[in-house]
This record gives sequence, C-alpha cells and structure tokens, in this order.
Amino acid sequence: MNCAGTCHTDDPRRADAIYSRKRRCGMVYRLKDKGQRISGGYEIIDPNRPLRLFVLGVQKPSVEFLHPNKVDWLATRKSNPMTVGCAVDPETVPRMVRRCGKQSVHVVDVGVTHDTMLISERVRDVMEHAEPGVHQFLPVDVYISPRPFEIGEAPVARSYWLVVGQHFDFVSAEDTHQPRAAVINPDGSTAPRLWDFSGTLTNQPKSNAPVIFDREAIGERQMWVDRSFINAHHPFISDDLGREMIEMNLYGAEFQHFDEA
Repeated sequence: MNCAGTCHTDDPRRADAIYSRKRRCGMVYRLKDKGQRISGGYEIIDPNRPLRLFVLGVQKPSVEFLHPNKVDWLATRKSNPMTVGCAVDPETVPRMVRRCGKQSVHVVDVGVTHDTMLISERVRDVMEHAEPGVHQFLPVDVYISPRPFEIGEAPVARSYWLVVGQHFDFVSAEDTHQPRAAVINPDGSTAPRLWDFSGTLTNQPKSNAPVIFDREAIGERQMWVDRSFINAHHPFISDDLGREMIEMNLYGAEFQHFDEA
C-alpha cells in the first residue's frame, strides 16, 4: 500500500485520514516547512557570525564542525555543515535572524533559512524528549522589523537551529524502484548515492513509484537526515514522533509521509 503524500497540519480532516492509514501501514515522515507560502522568510543579521564567508573570492561556510576529524568526506562537500547529520561548533553559528515578508509578525514553529531549519521551543522540547542527547538545538534570537535592523532592538522570540545529530540511508533499495545518481569516491570508484526522483540527473523519465523505508534498519531511531535525498536539510522522523507533532498543529510545518517495509 502506498501512503506517500503531504499532510498539512492545519487540516484536521487530512490528519484524520493519516491516522486511519497508520492503522494499516507503518510510516516514516519528513518534516518540511511551508516557507514563503505562509510566512515570508528570514534574514541572518548576526554581525559577528555570518553563515558564509568569502575567502580569496571563494565562498566557504563560517559554521565549523564540532569534531572535524570525525566527519566523512561527503559531509565536507556540503556548503552548510548544519545540514549533514554531524554536530557543529555552537560558537560559530549565527545567533540573530530577522523575520521578513508580509506576515513577518508571525513567528513560525518550523521554518527554513539558508537551507537550515529553525524550530520553536515547543518543537525543540518534543524532539529532545523523543531522542535525548542526540541532536543540537542552538538558540537564535528572532527580530521583527520592517526596516533594516538596528543595534539595540529587542528580539520578539527565541527559536532554535535544528542540527540533526545522525545521518542514515534507510530507504529499502529492494522495494524502491527509483533511479539513483552515482558519486565518485576519493579512490576513484563510483557508487549509487543520490535518489533521482525527477530523472534529471540520470536522464531517465520521472518515476512515480513509491519510496519505501526499511523498518528494521530504522529500529528505535527517531530523527535523522538522509544525504541521498536532495534538500537533505529536511529531516526524517519516526512514525511515533511524526504523529505526535502532527497533533500539535504546528504553524509553518507540513509532513510528507512514506511507507515502511
């Protein structure tokens, strides 16, 4: 049975349908944001900690890994260390953002800026309770101002950068019939890596075949990132955690759901 689709948390009838489906199949959820559709965006305004730096004309992340010697080569290729499932150095992370857009007065529960997820305190609490000590929730002050930011303004809310602390490829290759683009390893060998659902990377027709996750491989894990997906900054969460968060009716959040096998 294919349960893939998108659930908007502000539609209770849709949520009821999800709970009904849950009784018939296990699921994995992907936490996403509604972005510009409801909330405008964010601007990083921390004068001491930008997200990226230019060194000799080349852009590089200003955020650093907490344990750089333990980070694999695939993670170091990404432009933002906060999105690859590895811990980062909190002292290098921006701590000030400004809400912008027509509805900027609303601080969302789930938002994204610069491919990094921002969450509210109540989202942080439920995530930390589900999997304590695994992920980083780094505080960031949120400002709202229609004009350029001025030093001395007071923040209107406290949000948190979500830095997921683990990464896995839990998609069942046996049950998922989708093309994968290959990557070249440091030793010159190639291996299938990135799921190409659109077919643009592998020059194949777009496939509507379901994406199936391996329930046994997931085990008791509650949240992770999967680098084999485009937009890996959208984390995957367990069936239980996903249903709990849906019931919270989070502003700005939506949940994409997948079957388990």
